[in-house]
Amino acid sequence: MPLTISAQQGLINQYDYFDKQIASLNLSNYYIIKKGEFVYNKSYSNGYPYGAIKRLDFFEQGALSSLYICFSTSNINSDYLVRYFDSGKWNKQVKLISGEGARNHGLLNLSPYDFFNISIMVTPSSEEQMKISHFLNLIISKIKYLENKIEALKKYRKGIQKMAFRRESNEAYLKLKSLVSFMPKSKLSAGNSIENGKYPFYLSGEKIGTINSPMCEGCYIIANDGGEAGFRLSNGPFAYSNHCICFRSENEWVTRNLCEYLDSQKDKITYVGFLGSGLKNIDRGYLKNFKVPSTIGNKQLSILFSLLGEKIQNLKNELVWLKAAKRYLLANMFI
Repeated sequence: MPLTISAQQGLINQYDYFDKQIASLNLSNYYIIKKGEFVYNKSYSNGYPYGAIKRLDFFEQGALSSLYICFSTSNINSDYLVRYFDSGKWNKQVKLISGEGARNHGLLNLSPYDFFNISIMVTPSSEEQMKISHFLNLIISKIKYLENKIEALKKYRKGIQKMAFRRESNEAYLKLKSLVSFMPKSKLSAGNSIENGKYPFYLSGEKIGTINSPMCEGCYIIANDGGEAGFRLSNGPFAYSNHCICFRSENEWVTRNLCEYLDSQKDKITYVGFLGSGLKNIDRGYLKNFKVPSTIGNKQLSILFSLLGEKIQNLKNELVWLKAAKRYLLANMFI
């Protein structure tokens, strides 16, 4: 099976990564590696300035291009070495002896001989290696669990959206502007965001920073203007940029359900113009006339969406904390 190495996903099937096989049908010049062996990709990628070293974990064996450096290990805990390579502590050694390829294709001029002679600092105790790797593995397993749970809840939420907001032929529809009040277009830009402000500041529907002077308080919908279609709730106080369309209903249940409905219909949103930067633009007038169900204010449905949103956000917060903990430990648990 032809494999490729991804800095984020490790060693994976070429079909899964490229949607096609890149390798030649003749694999005679390829390395065959077995499960548990390591591969060094000398090509840099985002977050991996000196390439990535990954272990084959998901297949019993695979074929790899001779551009890669492949090796097996002995007299060291393999899981410990995986985490050591994730830490990037070996980058300094590679930097001292490597240069960028003359073809400017991102490959480092590093021979297998040079690579195998770099020094790495590891704890001599096999018991300590096992404890460190086990602890980091638990954190990484928890991160994957949270990521999967968040995705599962998002799919569940989408399923509820489809069932709750399926279009019925006899259902009455209203224009959005008959249910909500639109806030004036903001004069603020991304440059108004500050580092340690008191309130969230949104650009194109996403929080980009903070600000000290809020524009709104309460439950509002923020729509992207100048980006991909998308809608999110924000409970004030907050401020928004000139790339946001902000609106609300006096009935909080209506506001919350509208956000879910519009999010479920975002693929049907028509982009009616382009900003000077070339980003897609949602026209305010078009959005005001977008048709929504007249039964949008169902309280029980709103409570369900609210609970799901709160659960997803809490998991996201936990995920952010765990990822920060992982980065800190990788930076400080290895010499």
